[in-house]
Amino acid sequence: DKGKPTVIANAHPAIITPEEWERAQAAGGPYHPKNGKHAARARLAGLVYCRNGHRLKVGGGRKGRTHYVCTTEHCDARVGIGAEQLDPYVGYLIQAAVVRNEPHVIAVLEGDDRYQRALDAVEAARVELETYRATIKVSDVGAEAWKRDVATRQASLDLAREQLRSLSAPTRDPYAVPTIAGESFSEWLPRHEREVNAQFIDRVLVRPVGHGKRAPVAERVEIYFVGAEEPWTEREGDPETMAILATAADAKTIMADLEERAAKGDQWAKDYLAAKTAAAT
Repeated sequence: DKGKPTVIANAHPAIITPEEWERAQAAGGPYHPKNGKHAARARLAGLVYCRNGHRLKVGGGRKGRTHYVCTTEHCDARVGIGAEQLDPYVGYLIQAAVVRNEPHVIAVLEGDDRYQRALDAVEAARVELETYRATIKVSDVGAEAWKRDVATRQASLDLAREQLRSLSAPTRDPYAVPTIAGESFSEWLPRHEREVNAQFIDRVLVRPVGHGKRAPVAERVEIYFVGAEEPWTEREGDPETMAILATAADAKTIMADLEERAAKGDQWAKDYLAAKTAAAT
């Protein structure tokens, strides 16, 4: 068209591959806390939201305690919750989901290929669009049909790219968080747990309870694992697992049970504990 630049395909070797381009366009980047002590303490920074979908910020509360707080103006679901209450509870839910063999958690532990499949879908849609443009002439099908067919293929490519952007690129074993030179264990542990949580969790929703009121954290929180459309709940299962969850006061109780199961030959428990051990070495 007049006034528009002319694109000459394959005029020179590609600087980057189409796959590298799509990865770069889809990347959102991991969460990097500020230098403040509260941001460094929080295990769920960037993952906690209010009922209206606003991301909660990390800040300080009374007696130097770390809190997640919704600061969005005019939000009717503004909420705050202490990290001391929320972080251990969510950690417990992840451990409980492992015991329950929750499929989305298992997918992460076993190696989720959804990102690669989404990347493949983008490539297939891109090739389909370019092939049509290169092989089908306007004179073959008519101007209106050609424009319609190109628009349909472009829409498929746009949708595939949107789905790719909604997924986080896989980085590594969810428990393989390397150390930083000079970093103490007390500094490494929150970062380790923060990165592990981000591998499993899409979002944590916190409901308000009203000014001056209190409610157990379990009654205020919903957790969505990566890839899940519904919040995770403790579904009915075998009596043994139900008994474990009924008596588990915290993550340590579940870990003790996993160790007992591994000692009895439970391969799933062995694999999970091996991943945890590898992260600490």
